[in-house]
Amino acid sequence: ALVAILIFSLSIIMDVHPWFSDKYASVQPGMPITLTSFLLLCLYAHWLFKPRRGVRPIRLFPWVTIPLGALVLWSGLSFVVAPRPFYVLSKFPRALEVFFIFLYVANFLRSKEDIRFVIKCLAVTVALSGMLGICQYLAGSSFNLQFLGGRDVQLEQEYYALRISRVSGFLGHANNLGFFLSGWLP
Repeated sequence: ALVAILIFSLSIIMDVHPWFSDKYASVQPGMPITLTSFLLLCLYAHWLFKPRRGVRPIRLFPWVTIPLGALVLWSGLSFVVAPRPFYVLSKFPRALEVFFIFLYVANFLRSKEDIRFVIKCLAVTVALSGMLGICQYLAGSSFNLQFLGGRDVQLEQEYYALRISRVSGFLGHANNLGFFLSGWLP
């Protein structure tokens, strides 16, 4: 169940931003604590404290883990030279999430049934996000889904004589929904 919710959390923006500040016109975005990171923490805690887990070697896949770890480390250390280090620190937890999702998938999905389960959960998540986007477009409303990461008001833009509705699904902005769907649909 945690894996299915983790996969669905990839299509939702439910973040808490401690240290967020917009005082005196200098925005400090804070460091996000995401639903995905909370679920990853639960999955790793379950793995570590599972009484019947037995001894299973951890597979590191160094040809993937080392370059991915170097990219994550590089992105984290870029706050040293960044003109606005708070912006780097606000995105760094997401890079860590990607790294820990990779380690979890590489080590805990071992059977064909596990892989089929993940593929089915991804398909359902992408289908729900796509259907929500289509429904938002047809209704011209965002359906007031702010508690799941949706926008309060749907974006609309004028192109020549047309008014185009830009849907956001659960991802807060139309571009985020576009990145999500273009990444997972293929």
